[in-house]
Amino acid sequence: MNSDLKNYFFEIINQASNGITLSDPNQQDNPLIFVNQAFSDIFGYSYDEAIGQNCRFLQHDDTDQVNLDKVRDAIKNKKECTTVLRNYTKDGKLIYNEIRISPIFDKETNKLKYFLGIQKDITTSTSFEQKSYFQKLLHTEHFNQPLSKNDIQTLLQEFQTYEAELLAQNEELVEKDRKLIMLNMEFEALFKEAPMPLLLVDEQLQIKKFNHSSDEYFLFSQSKVEIKSLFHYVEKNSIQKLLRWIRYDQYTASTTEVDMNCYNETRRFKIKAKRYNLDPSLLLFTLADIQDQHEVQTDLEQKVQEQLQKALKQEKFIQDQSKLASMGEMIDAIAHQWKQPLGIVSMQTDFLLQMNQEKESIPYEEVKECKESVLSQINHLVETLEQFRDFLRPNKTTQRFSLLKMINSVLLLIKDDIMKHTIEISVEASDDIEFDGVENELKHVLINILSNAKDIFIERSVKDKEIIISLKQKQNHIQITIDDNAGGIPDNIIEKLFENHVSGRKGGTGIGLYMSKQIITKLAGTIEATNIEHPDGSHGARFTLLLPYNKEKMYDQ
Repeated sequence: MNSDLKNYFFEIINQASNGITLSDPNQQDNPLIFVNQAFSDIFGYSYDEAIGQNCRFLQHDDTDQVNLDKVRDAIKNKKECTTVLRNYTKDGKLIYNEIRISPIFDKETNKLKYFLGIQKDITTSTSFEQKSYFQKLLHTEHFNQPLSKNDIQTLLQEFQTYEAELLAQNEELVEKDRKLIMLNMEFEALFKEAPMPLLLVDEQLQIKKFNHSSDEYFLFSQSKVEIKSLFHYVEKNSIQKLLRWIRYDQYTASTTEVDMNCYNETRRFKIKAKRYNLDPSLLLFTLADIQDQHEVQTDLEQKVQEQLQKALKQEKFIQDQSKLASMGEMIDAIAHQWKQPLGIVSMQTDFLLQMNQEKESIPYEEVKECKESVLSQINHLVETLEQFRDFLRPNKTTQRFSLLKMINSVLLLIKDDIMKHTIEISVEASDDIEFDGVENELKHVLINILSNAKDIFIERSVKDKEIIISLKQKQNHIQITIDDNAGGIPDNIIEKLFENHVSGRKGGTGIGLYMSKQIITKLAGTIEATNIEHPDGSHGARFTLLLPYNKEKMYDQ
């Protein structure tokens, strides 16, 4: 190129009717380093406004164009590209820009130096009046008259605009169709080779497509049945469950577990389903084989049930042991209680026999007095027997009963044994309180606590033995306290006193207080033991029972 041509080269380019740009790919973001006058005329940007910008600024917010991928690919791979883009002028006007991009290489080093861009506005702007005129021309009556040169030129311009729009849209559709084909091919490959069983089924649960993994489980490909239904492979006990899961759209929020017939066995699968994006009439099923986990869980549940039954039997055995221990103590107490009345009856009988021997006739008053004494003792024996029978009767019916009467009934049962060991028992109760529960179970608790206190008194040779039973009502619960002055509970066992086989006395089994804890817990109450100091300086144990004042209301809460 001679020097004169070099001097006028950019001026020549500046006179071109199409927009011409140069960008530098060796700078960050490939900025424009030259634009000609036609570029400024087309887009409305001055030379200074355009320089330093990446060409994407002409797209404004319209960046979702398929043909942009062609431009990006050409720049990335340093090759030529021609396509149509939707660009916008400085004032926001849409332009269909036929753009050609060409790489320019250094002749000596073959290094990429620039990208040359040529822009051609193929929109051909028309005013509102021209478009209205064009619409009028399309009416049938205008074709009965000769068209003027201006009319023909206007039609040609409009056809060019529509042609450009259709060209751009067609290129976008072709590119989208190509992408869909690629995506479908990728999906097919992923679907077929997925490591878990996948099925495409319609709403009638007919299998439309399956992958290799599912075929290994169910041998679909070897089936001679043309229309394969999922029902053929689902166990009968799981069909209704699967139908409800699909019919009521439960699959959108949760998975389900069903038993399915594989080629040689029945296995459990967890199924996840979703609508297939490429065909919403189909469901994509993902199956996870959980047979091993199911067997482990079933085995675990069976072992839990076995352990539960074993625990219930052990609990029943402990209850029976506790009951037998209480029966032994009660029989011993009754033997003591019956000894005195029977002795009195025997003494009265001897007295009458002696009187009969000494006198020819016995005065009526003396006979009457003897009779009343004997009847009193017999009544005492009968009452004691009735209390004993009530205590041993296996009555588990919940009923309302008086707590004060229940306490007095217990004291009557152990009265003679308490008197024998000179233990003073007092009851403090401001009001009688009724409670809903099994009366005999609560008696059992009191007898255990009082019997333990008696044994500790004897073991420690306490002189002034005293037990105070207090009954109070406090807002939403009933409080029963049993205080003694037997010296208290050893610190090393007080925290675990209600555990099985833990006892605070020599020779104790530890069953009684353990069962007492179970009974009170079943009544929705609590029981605890603490050591206390009395005003006279003596020490002892305090057992505090808290029972719900309204048990049904507490359960509701």
